[in-house]
Amino acid sequence: MSPELANELHALYQEPSKHHGYQSVPDFVTAAINYREPIDQSWRGDRCRLDYLLRALPFEHLTSVTDIGANTGYFSLSLAHAFPHLQVTACEPDRAHAKFLRTIASAFSLTNLDVIPKGVTLRALSGFQPKDAVLLLNVLHHAGYDFDPSLPRTVAAFTEYATDYLKALAGKRQYLFFQMGSNWGGDVHNPLVPRDAHIEKLRYFASLLVNGGWTICRVAYPKRTAGVIAYHDLPEMVVGALNDDPEHVFEEVLLAGLRGFALDEFPGEFYKRPLFTCVSTHVRPLA
Repeated sequence: MSPELANELHALYQEPSKHHGYQSVPDFVTAAINYREPIDQSWRGDRCRLDYLLRALPFEHLTSVTDIGANTGYFSLSLAHAFPHLQVTACEPDRAHAKFLRTIASAFSLTNLDVIPKGVTLRALSGFQPKDAVLLLNVLHHAGYDFDPSLPRTVAAFTEYATDYLKALAGKRQYLFFQMGSNWGGDVHNPLVPRDAHIEKLRYFASLLVNGGWTICRVAYPKRTAGVIAYHDLPEMVVGALNDDPEHVFEEVLLAGLRGFALDEFPGEFYKRPLFTCVSTHVRPLA
């Protein structure tokens, strides 16, 4: 492996953009060329989310997955490397990020990874081919800012748009691994839901998913134990209540589900975003 590879990747990783410096370098890359980028794991975590993702979705039985808004490809690259049978499509509009992905894919002969250097607008979803699963991680709350800029800047307009976006995905994908932020466009002064309103946030995100044609299978939040951050599921009773009527789940039920999750110990907003694993109500389940 070329000793210049780490330098090339570092230059691409550091190229300034709104979303640069977010993701960790995949472990298999670090092990091979001793290249990493410093990420404050107390601020946001990739490895703990990947560990949870590997438990949440049956990748050994899937044939294809799409990563919308792949960034520098921590998830896309890690999945393509771990599961050679899996066809991975990474959609990433940032030029440097897309090149970062392609450079690693080429260097490590990840022929099962396809990089699409475009964002995924609502209109673009009509041309998507059916896949087994989609990762939509911290992308949707940037609608109206980073893509589909004509979206009116009202919460009602965003709610309708996000529901339509999720409906378009539900008609083509079996599984959805979903996370989104509460600050619209990443602007702390323009929240869709207050950052620390955990009950309201859970209801709102669950409503988008259920109204968008998805059945929620699992909802997870992080816990820190002996300095290690890992995601843990809410009780099945809470998940069932969210599927039945997400906007009107009794507050006591959600508070009981969140008991033991000290979310306010984490700085910033990232770890306060629940992780959802969903199955489409419109697509025939995999055998």
